[in-house]
Amino acid sequence: MATILAVIISVGLTGMISAKLGKSNIKYAVLRNIVVGIITMAIHYYVGQLI
Repeated sequence: MATILAVIISVGLTGMISAKLGKSNIKYAVLRNIVVGIITMAIHYYVGQLI
């Protein structure tokens, strides 16, 4: 659980930094990165369960 939380925080910070550098909407960038990060973690988890 700690790994998932760390990844969510990290991708959120990445979204915030990229939005500030690109002068775009911070909330949208953070939300997009978090949602895509969660989906990616779920896919990797389930593929790992198949192997």
